[in-house]
Amino acid sequence: MNALIHTSGSGDELADMQRVLENLVRMDVVGMSMARDASGCLIHLSKAESLEAIEDLRSGLRFKAGRWIDTRHAASGLQDPFPLIVRLNR
Repeated sequence: MNALIHTSGSGDELADMQRVLENLVRMDVVGMSMARDASGCLIHLSKAESLEAIEDLRSGLRFKAGRWIDTRHAASGLQDPFPLIVRLNR
């Protein structure tokens, strides 16, 4: 979200992003990832797990220093925020 729009911290922008992500997951365009394997590759969540991760965004995302960050995964740093959006191969 930080890279796609000028973020303001409004709850509406979080709700809008959730709606868009849910639609993209349902259309099998993207999925979500919350972890990497030993080689550093993203581990894709199932469609149901992706939708659950999107639904749960509000519990961990906070607007700080002009960016949305996930406070549940502080060790990830700003370069690797969670959850990650992954493009699905067709």
